[in-house]
Amino acid sequence: MALLYITAPSLVFAQTFQKLLSDINVAIKSIVPVLIAITGAVFLWGVFIFVTGADSEEKRKKGINIMIYSLIGIVLAVSVWGLVNLVIKAFGIDNPKKLDIPQIKI
Repeated sequence: MALLYITAPSLVFAQTFQKLLSDINVAIKSIVPVLIAITGAVFLWGVFIFVTGADSEEKRKKGINIMIYSLIGIVLAVSVWGLVNLVIKAFGIDNPKKLDIPQIKI
């Protein structure tokens, strides 16, 4: 949803497809490191719960579950980042000057 708010001005002002992909690239490159940092902090919180709850089986299970889900979140965030970079490289958006979009001259 946040991606829609970031790219909405490009859609409203009828930017080119190249500009739209470039804006999406910038948005995702800005959001993914923040997500990785948040999931890293959640992982450390899970470690803290696991260590401090060494005497309670329930707290250890809770800490392990938090660590597992945060690792899944990190893997998903890095995968999205890699996929976006792959698509950007495939479309040649990395350098907007290189992209030739076919146009009909009237």
